[in-house]
Amino acid sequence: IAIKNITITTISNFERFLKSKKHLNQTTIGMYLVRLRVLVNLASKRFSVKYEQQPFLGYIIPQSLERDLDLSTEQFHLLKRYSPKNRIEAIAKELWFLSFYLGGINLIDLLSIKFTNYNELEYVREKTKNTKRGDKRIELTIPKEATEIINKYKTDNGTLDFGYSFTYRNFSRYVARTLNKIGNEIGIKRLCYYSARKSFVQYGFEIGIPIEILEYTIGQSMKQNRPIYNYIRIMKKHADSAVRSIIDFTQAHR
Repeated sequence: IAIKNITITTISNFERFLKSKKHLNQTTIGMYLVRLRVLVNLASKRFSVKYEQQPFLGYIIPQSLERDLDLSTEQFHLLKRYSPKNRIEAIAKELWFLSFYLGGINLIDLLSIKFTNYNELEYVREKTKNTKRGDKRIELTIPKEATEIINKYKTDNGTLDFGYSFTYRNFSRYVARTLNKIGNEIGIKRLCYYSARKSFVQYGFEIGIPIEILEYTIGQSMKQNRPIYNYIRIMKKHADSAVRSIIDFTQAHR
């Protein structure tokens, strides 16, 4: 379809098609429509097309569904006490906790990092490094809880090696299936790698860590429209304090 022929009716029909024919959920539909809107806006900005009425004017894109994936502190320790039955279960469990101890780091980022500095972690999220302006680098001091896990799998060049020759996609699926299996066995619904990130943020919120610091620590974009954003600068020391406080919070609630 030519971009000049896209109208609000086209978009409404497209949303209906994704829902009724493709059976996609609200979150995925929203992702498709956001990307379509980006293309439409780019075409308009570059004068490749001229609309009498912008197709997305007044159109409300479906919002992402809130995923209830964070663990309670009781579930956190239930997982921590779990004794893996095989090698992949041990790896999946330690990957989950490594993500938690490193501020909810995503698996794709974790596997690409070279831990050549024993004390510091510095990276840019794969998801956002080519989409955002400015330096979106995340810097953290590696807590001792994470170092113990890292040293088990670190190679001579600093990367982590779990002994599998899978592609990232297949390895991530393998880990996801294993965590789900562990969750079913110990009574944690929908246990997944992303639960570590969600739990990290939830605990931080519960103990009163400012949203801006949590956003920096997990690599989430800080909302520029917040007035306070113009007066503060989030630094590594704030992130380090947040990570330590959150880990201590879990230890105090055993």
